Amino acid sequence: ASPPRARVDYLERRPPDPRLARGVLKCEAHELAAPACLAYSIALMVTCTVYAVKARGVPDTFNEAKPIGFTMYTTCVIWLAFVPIYFGTAQSDNKMYIQLTTLSVSLSLSASVCLGMLYAPKVYLILFHPEQNVQRRKRSFKAAATVASFTSALSQGSPNGDPGKGGD
Repeated sequence: ASPPRARVDYLERRPPDPRLARGVLKCEAHELAAPACLAYSIALMVTCTVYAVKARGVPDTFNEAKPIGFTMYTTCVIWLAFVPIYFGTAQSDNKMYIQLTTLSVSLSLSASVCLGMLYAPKVYLILFHPEQNVQRRKRSFKAAATVASFTSALSQGSPNGDPGKGGD
C-alpha cells in the first residue's frame, strides 16, 4: 500500500526489473509548503527580535534581555542564510537533498544556539557556582520610598506611623 499523495522518484535510474528498482518516496506537496509551515516560527522569531531590540534599554536587574537578544540575532542570521539557499536550489538536480540538508542544518543550528545562549549560563551557574544561585529580593523604588517614609515617621516618635502627630 502506498501512502496517499506520494510518488516514487526513480531519479532517471529505473531498471527494467521492478523488483530491483530503488527510488525516493516523495510527498506531492507544493514547493512553498515547507516555508508556509515555518511561517509561524518566522513570525515568532521576528517578534522576539523586535522586543529584544526594545528591551536593550531595560535596567540590569532584568538580566534576560541580553541573552535573548543575542540568541534572536544569531537565529535571524541563520535563517537569513537559509532562505536564499532553500529557494536558490529550486532548479537544481539534487534539489530535494540540498533543501532537506539546508533545513536540517538550519533547525539544528537554531536549536543549538538557543540551548547554548539561554541555558548554558544557567547550567554553569548551578553546577559550578551554587552559592550564587539564590533568589535576591529586589524592591521597587516606590516600595523603598514607602519603607523609608514609614521608618522616618517611627524615628520621630509617632506610635501609629503618622508623621504629624507626636507620641504625647
